[in-house]
Amino acid sequence: MSCGSPRPGRPWGTCRRSPTAGPGESVREFLARRTGVAAAQAELDAATQGLVDGTPGADDAYAEALDRWLNLGGADLDERARRSPTTSGWPSAWTSR
Repeated sequence: MSCGSPRPGRPWGTCRRSPTAGPGESVREFLARRTGVAAAQAELDAATQGLVDGTPGADDAYAEALDRWLNLGGADLDERARRSPTTSGWPSAWTSR
C-alpha cells in the first residue's frame, strides 16, 4: 500500500515513519501529499469546477470528492500541520520551511 491510500474500513491515509520531503516542500505540503489530502483537494477542485460548468454527474462527483477530502483530514490539515513539528521530533531545519 502506498502512503495516502486508505485501507478498507479505514478511510484515512498512512505514512512511513521516515519523512522525505521534496525540494523546497513545506511541512504542510509534505503532509498533504503524504496523507493523500493534496490529491483529494485536486479531485475536489475538479469536481467543484464540474458543478460550476454544469457537467452531468458533477453533483455525485463533488459529494464523493468532498467525502474523501474530509475523511483524509483535509478540513483540519492546517491545524495539524502547525502542531506536528513540535511533537514529531523532525529536524528544526526541515520544519522551518
